[in-house]
Amino acid sequence: MTYNVSSGTLNKIKPYSLHFTLLRCRQYREAIVSLVSLMLDTGLPCFRGRTIKMLRNRFQPNASDREAAQYMMRIIYNCSQSLRSKTYDMIQFWQNQIPY
Repeated sequence: MTYNVSSGTLNKIKPYSLHFTLLRCRQYREAIVSLVSLMLDTGLPCFRGRTIKMLRNRFQPNASDREAAQYMMRIIYNCSQSLRSKTYDMIQFWQNQIPY
């Protein structure tokens, strides 16, 4: 199943994805960062360089809830428009039947 930003799907998930995920997780950001830190030595390519710094930044620790929500909506929108993200989603669907 393909989701298109113009189809309204993104608008339907906004309140849930923001308030029940990002905003709720922000209060646990240091615990999440600690858990991810334990995985840094695994050698996986996603854990390299500035992983922890970038993860902390994703939580927008110095922003208000509204600012953090706006930041995350920009991230979601940019990903929905990215050829790289769309290609990755298609590969995941073909290889693992993960719908996008």
